[in-house]
Parts: sequence; structure tokens; C-alpha cells
Amino acid sequence: MYRKAIGVGDQDEDKSMDKFAYAVILYELLEKKPMWMDLTDEEFESKVLNNSRPKVTDPIGSSKDPMMVLIREIMSTCWQKDPYYRPK
Repeated sequence: MYRKAIGVGDQDEDKSMDKFAYAVILYELLEKKPMWMDLTDEEFESKVLNNSRPKVTDPIGSSKDPMMVLIREIMSTCWQKDPYYRPK
């Protein structure tokens, strides 16, 4: 569960969490399934806080598709552990 969802954090944290959540949405659109859908809320939170990120599968030929490369770069940037390195 995201800290924003449970009412913890300040406005800067909210913006940072929104960026993280954006990457989650991109992941779920690409994978066509929820991120870590087999985990409990506590396990999910532990993975996020320990900087674990899911792997994006590589459908045939998508690794060379410039749009897929860009989407993966955006996800990686939005998932930076240190919010300072997430997009402004």
C-alpha cells in the first residue's frame, strides 16, 4: 500500500509517489496484469521499500522498438529509489 494511500507524507512525497505510480500503470498496461498480483499488501510494500522492481517481459521484437525502449526508460526513471532522481 502506498504511503499516500494511507495518509502519510507531505506534498513533495505525494508528487514523488505519483511518479512511481505512473510507472506501475505503464507496467500493468505492458504486462496486461497487476504488478506483483500474488503478494499481500505487506509483501508488496516490503518489495517497494527494498527497491525491488518487477521485470518487464520482452515480447518478440519489442526490445528494438524505439517506443518500448522509451517506455522502459520512463519506468526506470520513475522507479528510482531516491525521489530526487525521478522526473521533475
